Amino acid sequence: LASEGIYGYNGTGFTLAGPIPSCTLGNSDQFDCWMAYTPSATGLATFSTCAASTLAPGGGTVLNVDTTIIVWDGTSCPPTTELGCGDGSPNCFNGQGEVSVSVTAGNTYYVQVTTWGATGNLAGNLAIALFLLPPSVFTDDCSTAPLVSDGVWAYSSSGAIAGPQASCSGGFGPDTNDCWVAYTPATSGIAVFSNCATSTLAPGGSTVITTDTYIAVWDGTSCPPTTQLACGDGSPNCFNGESEASFPVTAGNTYYVQVGAWGPTQTVVGSMAIAVFVPPPPAGPGDDCTVAVPHPIGTPIPYNTAGFTTPGPAANCTSFGGFDAFDFWYVFTAPATGIAVASNCGASTIAPGGSSSGGSYMAAWDGTTCPPSSQLACNNGAPNCSFPGGAEVQFNVVAGSTYYVQVGEWGSSAPSSGAVNIVLLLPPANDDCINATPIGLGTTSGTNIGATTSSPTGSCAGMGSDVWFSLVVPCSGKLILDMCGSSFDTALAVFDNCPGVQLGCNDDSGSNGPCQFTLQSYLEINGLTAGQVIYIAAGGFFGQQGAFNLTVKCDYNHAWTVPVGPGSIQLENVDGPANAIAFSAITVDILHPGLPGNATFPNGWFFGVPIGFGELQLEISWPGGLPFTGVLDGSGYLLNFTLPAGTTTGLAGFATIWSVGVALDPATGFASIADLTDPTAFAL
Repeated sequence: LASEGIYGYNGTGFTLAGPIPSCTLGNSDQFDCWMAYTPSATGLATFSTCAASTLAPGGGTVLNVDTTIIVWDGTSCPPTTELGCGDGSPNCFNGQGEVSVSVTAGNTYYVQVTTWGATGNLAGNLAIALFLLPPSVFTDDCSTAPLVSDGVWAYSSSGAIAGPQASCSGGFGPDTNDCWVAYTPATSGIAVFSNCATSTLAPGGSTVITTDTYIAVWDGTSCPPTTQLACGDGSPNCFNGESEASFPVTAGNTYYVQVGAWGPTQTVVGSMAIAVFVPPPPAGPGDDCTVAVPHPIGTPIPYNTAGFTTPGPAANCTSFGGFDAFDFWYVFTAPATGIAVASNCGASTIAPGGSSSGGSYMAAWDGTTCPPSSQLACNNGAPNCSFPGGAEVQFNVVAGSTYYVQVGEWGSSAPSSGAVNIVLLLPPANDDCINATPIGLGTTSGTNIGATTSSPTGSCAGMGSDVWFSLVVPCSGKLILDMCGSSFDTALAVFDNCPGVQLGCNDDSGSNGPCQFTLQSYLEINGLTAGQVIYIAAGGFFGQQGAFNLTVKCDYNHAWTVPVGPGSIQLENVDGPANAIAFSAITVDILHPGLPGNATFPNGWFFGVPIGFGELQLEISWPGGLPFTGVLDGSGYLLNFTLPAGTTTGLAGFATIWSVGVALDPATGFASIADLTDPTAFAL
């Protein structure tokens, strides 16, 4: 049983594992060390193995093991209630730990020193120091939170009741060491809540205990509150766990303010400064939505935020999510319903002419109120923009409605300059399947710029911005589609109706098709019937847009027929690549009459079954010789041969001709997988 002081610990040879703390890696360590601590007064006790600690100096770790310090309620052994868990501290290195918890004079607490990760021996010194807490204005729950106004207010938490979880609290669940005040501003403006000693907007705050803190602001109409209005974990000007949060407030309204530890549950002690910043009049055109610069559609308009002072609402894709005093505002009224694209990206292919002096973000807002309250889109980059560089944002607009476009620096609040272009994309006529454009075989060029995402759309690659085509299938069997030569990362889907069942969807061609190993799409659709109508959706990977090529062709195949009476036979190459060199390999299955109905193309000699010498002699003695070669014409057709009536009469009923063909590019001598026929069986 110990009080404040410095105590040695050594877990060598220990064998009994203690309970598992919340901030270790979930292991139960048989080398953990324990002491019982009774504080000499009520206050905040700090337990530290950190040699550089300013709150509890004198601790240390002899062995270079990552340590964790846990404080438990001492009313039972083994203990069940964890009061604090510390793995490290802002001033600690090499696995040293530190934790601070509120304690009551005369009570007993268990202190556990253990490893953070793998089980290991421990040795070193644990320092315990007691800090007498100043009176706290903040209370443990919103139901008892006192009403405060602008000023500096002391806080300390004791861990009795868990409040709602703030979004920036580190994701460790509701915080049992949070504390609360209710705040009613006397003036409308932007309220700043800060425990940051170096704050220029709300000076006077502090963090007495250097625990990493967060500050959250909630709507005050209900307790517990349900609507979080702002959350700040840190700030560009704050250090050692200090935080700052900002939010527009209305005079007379009530808000709840919550402060707690960012990561594992720990006690927080300090003071919070609250001040209302009333924005000065705009510095000039563009400094605020009240003086937003009118932007005609299709004409780049320059911006420069030097000397700006009025922060606008916080766009959600900035670096810190705060209020940017150097943001620039445009306003426009949509002349038609469609998709607006705003860009200061010099390389933009959709809204060219923009420029940026640095890394930008761009946000679009509904223009029915000023300041606006409904953000429609936000982006801090674009597919063709270097980083850091320009930004590009797309959002739906309605004819006659007004919209704001906000542009600022992404990583800092600093002046910037450049130019923004805003264009309006009208959806293509074939934007949905009911208005699909009829096409035939061959290559169709088009664009999906301005296209919306249909329902249904393809199931692959977040497919979006799709346009639609219909095709009356001219051939039975297999159809081959690709988007080779397109200017963007494509996605391709085929449906059997409008709306209908998806027959196939592809993002990247992989090892298939003429543009294999690219970001363009390739699809093979089997089981089609000549005369069937299908619907083709051509879109982009997660909505990418641009110019595309869509090529549709029937599968290259062999056509065996009986053209001029019984026993005649004819072989044709159909739907192959134009002007290619065709090679057709053929074998007659005489020794193995018939195969099971579910059999695939037989293995063995030259795409066929094993044959005897007599059959081989018969094959190579046929007119023209076997295998057959030739050149396909411009439509991909070649007549290999036609044999007269009676040629195969003697083989009728017990022989099958098997064939396979390949078409070679005359320039390279190579062929893609799409230029290989499926094996064909023709029963004589």
